[in-house]
Amino acid sequence: MDWHTLDPKLTPNVVASTHVVQGDGHVSSVMELHFTSAMPFSCMKERLDFVDIQKFESNSTLIEGAGIGVWIETMTTDIKVELTTDGGCVVKVL
Repeated sequence: MDWHTLDPKLTPNVVASTHVVQGDGHVSSVMELHFTSAMPFSCMKERLDFVDIQKFESNSTLIEGAGIGVWIETMTTDIKVELTTDGGCVVKVL
């Protein structure tokens, strides 16, 4: 799952850019996301905690930015990509 390159393409009105700042993009890597003016904060860093390539699932934890310590105490994100009957897919962010 190459989320750091897909995210700006899938949500260009929200995510301006992303890049890996620590690691190789696999589990325990840290990614920095920069947001457009649509968001109330400009950037955040999250750590990739889990990936299941066969099930198209991942889990990450917010570690810096995005109002952590101000608006929120902690945040984790679960992402699941599910195939649809018409050959497309649905991305679920939980």
